[in-house]
Amino acid sequence: MLESYGGYVAKLFYPDLFPAAQFYLELTNEVKKHGADFRMFFTNAPDVKTAGDKQTMNLTFSFVPNDLFAELGISVSAKTN
Repeated sequence: MLESYGGYVAKLFYPDLFPAAQFYLELTNEVKKHGADFRMFFTNAPDVKTAGDKQTMNLTFSFVPNDLFAELGISVSAKTN
């Protein structure tokens, strides 16, 4: 009953959660085609500062969920009728 209720609440309050998780899983599969240990991340445009002939660049990385539910410790199964 708790699993059914959890799925119901997730779909009710976060209807885009399952499609978003599937989207990130597909992106992860593309990344892993290039290297099994690779991990997906996003970055903003680098912050570049120039002082004379020296350039300094700062990057900020945001790790995105490669398998949203697994990383949250949630097991999801498809419901069949």
